[in-house]
Amino acid sequence: MRRRRRSEKHYQREAREMLHIDCHTRLRALTSAMLAVTVFAAACSANGDVEEGTTGEAVETGNEAAMEEEEGTDEPSFDLSGATLRIGSSQPEALGMGIHYAVDLLEGWGAEVEHEFLTSITGIEAIVAQRLDVSASSADEVLVGVSQGANVTAIGAPTSSMHYAVVTASDIEEVADLEGRTLGISSPGSFNALMFRLLLEQEGLDPQNSVTYAQIGGTGERAAALLAGQIDAAVVYIDSWIELQGQTDDLSLLGYMSDLAPGLPSRLYYGAETYFEENPDVATAIACANLEANAWIQANPEAFVDYTVGEVEAASPEAVAEFHEVALGLDMYPTEPDAIVDTEDLQVLNEIMAETGELESSVDLDELVDTTYLEEAIEMGCGA
Repeated sequence: MRRRRRSEKHYQREAREMLHIDCHTRLRALTSAMLAVTVFAAACSANGDVEEGTTGEAVETGNEAAMEEEEGTDEPSFDLSGATLRIGSSQPEALGMGIHYAVDLLEGWGAEVEHEFLTSITGIEAIVAQRLDVSASSADEVLVGVSQGANVTAIGAPTSSMHYAVVTASDIEEVADLEGRTLGISSPGSFNALMFRLLLEQEGLDPQNSVTYAQIGGTGERAAALLAGQIDAAVVYIDSWIELQGQTDDLSLLGYMSDLAPGLPSRLYYGAETYFEENPDVATAIACANLEANAWIQANPEAFVDYTVGEVEAASPEAVAEFHEVALGLDMYPTEPDAIVDTEDLQVLNEIMAETGELESSVDLDELVDTTYLEEAIEMGCGA
């Protein structure tokens, strides 16, 4: 697989000139309260939760050992010879293995795929700067970009239900106990900050004055700050929590966001509208790979563990197996089009972000979401 290193500063300059996105002004309702945040890590991500990894780093994919059991079955196939695809995502992690599996499938169907990890630039910015064709990243960043004028289409989702856990010091047993405590966030305008706002408001607490916010960085940095006792609570990836609980007894799970604030979407496969129009076969193949990856994850827990351990540095089989069990319980990898891209959940997030001022205007989801590629892929037998 061909990989290229991109200039992140070049990405950011070009994209922001076109979209005028400033993540630090997204959540205006919280900004005044967060101006005095404590900075524990100078490596804070400049774009919310677009975090770990290095943009453009080479990654060895094609984990053949974990995919062997799929051989010999009657699977959907495409001829993508000559097709090129530049796709972005976060660095390898258990919850994102569906993306890597999908990339393997697309390459197996003949596409030339350039897979890049995004750190200090969002997928939407890279697409607007014409440096990526497709991104697999958070639904909130898609809504922000579209509200700013980006012409993108969402055709699938690598993870559908919310992929975060709220982790706290062990003496915090409920949301009310967060009052007066220090909460770690990636930035004032980040999605994880919005999650805390929602939880505090649900409990009747003032999200601006009842807690102290500490600007830490991405999930990895927030997990490290929790482990070091520098903060009392943080929203982190579910697989990060699972790794943390094996390292200390001083932390506890307040809950999974899917349970604490039901009905919020996770990530989306989205790309430039013109790219899908000009490459409909690739769009259908991506939708098929999405379905195939989800079905494979559901049906093959042991293969998922083997595949993830082969892709994610230092991943333990026990932690990956536990993540798999939790993820299926939260229905993170469905195989029905309406469940993969749940427009009702997207509308909930859309309304929340519009109310808080994070969106310049509410997004027309009929213009954003196109599930016809998923539907066509299902008719071809994908995900069966």
